[in-house]
Amino acid sequence: MEADNIDCALVQEPHSYRSTLPCYPSTYRLFYDPNSDIIKAAIIVRSRHLSTFIDYKNSDYNMVTLEVITGPTAFTLFSYYFEPSKNIDSDLHKISQVFSSKNLNRLVWSMDSNSKSELWFSPYSDARGNKLSEFISANNLIIINEDCGSTFRATQGTNYIDITVVGSDLLEDNSSWCLSENESLSDHVMIEFEFCLSTVLRDTSSAPFVIFNTKKANWCRFRKFCLSRMTHIFDTLNSCTNSSCLNTVIEEISFVIHQACLYSIPIKKTSKHNVPWWSIEIGCARKRLNSSRRRFQRCKNPTVRELYKNSYLEYRKDYNQMLINAKSESWKKFLLTIDAQYLPTGETTTSLDETINAVLQKSFPSDSEEKDNIFQKDYRHAARTAYPSFFDPSFSYDEVNTMVSMLKLNKSPGPDSISNEIIKQFHLGFPSFLHMLFNVCLGLGIFPRIWKLDQVILIPKVNEFRVPHLDNLRCISLLPALGKCLEKLFVNRISWYLRRGDFLSGDQYEFTPHKSTEDALLRLNEIVKRGKKKHLHSILISLDIKCAFDNAWWPCILNLLKKAEIPINIFSLVLLTF
Repeated sequence: MEADNIDCALVQEPHSYRSTLPCYPSTYRLFYDPNSDIIKAAIIVRSRHLSTFIDYKNSDYNMVTLEVITGPTAFTLFSYYFEPSKNIDSDLHKISQVFSSKNLNRLVWSMDSNSKSELWFSPYSDARGNKLSEFISANNLIIINEDCGSTFRATQGTNYIDITVVGSDLLEDNSSWCLSENESLSDHVMIEFEFCLSTVLRDTSSAPFVIFNTKKANWCRFRKFCLSRMTHIFDTLNSCTNSSCLNTVIEEISFVIHQACLYSIPIKKTSKHNVPWWSIEIGCARKRLNSSRRRFQRCKNPTVRELYKNSYLEYRKDYNQMLINAKSESWKKFLLTIDAQYLPTGETTTSLDETINAVLQKSFPSDSEEKDNIFQKDYRHAARTAYPSFFDPSFSYDEVNTMVSMLKLNKSPGPDSISNEIIKQFHLGFPSFLHMLFNVCLGLGIFPRIWKLDQVILIPKVNEFRVPHLDNLRCISLLPALGKCLEKLFVNRISWYLRRGDFLSGDQYEFTPHKSTEDALLRLNEIVKRGKKKHLHSILISLDIKCAFDNAWWPCILNLLKKAEIPINIFSLVLLTF
């Protein structure tokens, strides 16, 4: 499922052990009847974007009923196994009881029917197949099987017994139905079919991080979606007089933009999961197995076909054993690599929660007032005390337009999934909204709380990721892009006041407009050349302060801004960012 990017699998006669389905990753959701000793039907969900609910009342050892919701769309998945030795009438009666409480127009039914009918391209029909086809027609369901070949291939022959049925509402959404080229390790061939629900809003609340593929975006559709919902937000923003109202507007516009993206932009598929036990040798073995199977199936000479069949079965046996050995060895190696994190005290963490807390405390140290001395308490109190100052004028249209135009593309979005490219396109459609929004924030001196929520990504340092130490982990904070836009605007204002008051050293090259590392190197080169001309020895002393930005004390920063006589509304914005 991982290799073929399969979101959901409806299976019959799965491999089971002690009333469970073994060997599936823990991230997969497995649905079957837990009260049955044997499992003849199951549904396996890999995608995290699907909200699921199993109907235990209508599930049994040979059938599973699963309700699925994706965005505003809901449909039913139904996996059923018809036992060949059992009268099909009893099965159809049981299914009719299930269908009586379901919306069959939005049904996906996958089955091992053990019956034959020309409706699903079997060369002939039998009594079981006739009864099943009549039942399907009576419930206004549609068979989507295509003539791709037999779905059951065993030593005793081939058959067309695996069927896929859908309701009328889902027929147009079905884009393909085919037999997989990959080996299923059973007598049945894997069937792959796809439903295109790209025009439907998708629910990504369960996904930890969503990135939209803006290269394939329909921006006209995006702006049209926003247009129908912006009038109310404009009116609310015009009447904003407090932080509660402003935070509500920010939440509403973030939701509208996110929903517009879901409506008009496809989500980037996450990279395929790296299967730790997979190797080039296994990949080659699978190709040889598939080749051997195709050679056996295509051979018409009975004598040679028997030889090819024996060769194929031998290949499959060896391939199964190769998979078992690879998984076992990989698991043993994984157990040997599990290590705790070393703490500065020399101790090690003993649980995941303890490790997470240690990493957060290391990268985001808490500023405890209880440990302040008298000087620090006075300094902290002075930083919070209001001071007489003037209000900075509103941001101009040119300031906002310049800031938006200078946003860099291909930057990771924050927790709201709104990237710089999306902000640019939104600004093109509604050029006055961001100008009004940022000026309301400036006028009220409020930095919205939703823009202070970040997503922390842990990145191990190069060549040191195997050393379990806190210093070998680097934390990257992904903040909402709209919040960073407001930050750029008032930081530009602060920089102007600092330069005007000569608060910045002429030898500072970092975080200074129109200066870069090259300027610092040129300055250093000039000093060295001057020393050489005077026949002097030049000594370079480099000072690196460990975790300087992680431990910057915010009361000190705020008091320095007061000395620079920063306008009170900009000072309030800075104060609320901490």
